[in-house]
Amino acid sequence: MLDAVIAYGKCLREVEAEDRSFLERSDLNFNLHSIVGGCLPGDRIPTLYLVYPEGNWIEVDNRTPISP
Repeated sequence: MLDAVIAYGKCLREVEAEDRSFLERSDLNFNLHSIVGGCLPGDRIPTLYLVYPEGNWIEVDNRTPISP
């Protein structure tokens, strides 16, 4: 799953770079937050990742703060 999230983050950065000028001309921002999750064969439990528009991510687990 981690390899998939890293590849997805890289794609987000590429799309943002390619479309930045078009979005700015339309007065829009690239603002895509994503939750990527799943379980591969052999994994004990599913994993969730929060991916930010910049392409960076955090793994969601019991240490991740939750807003009230």
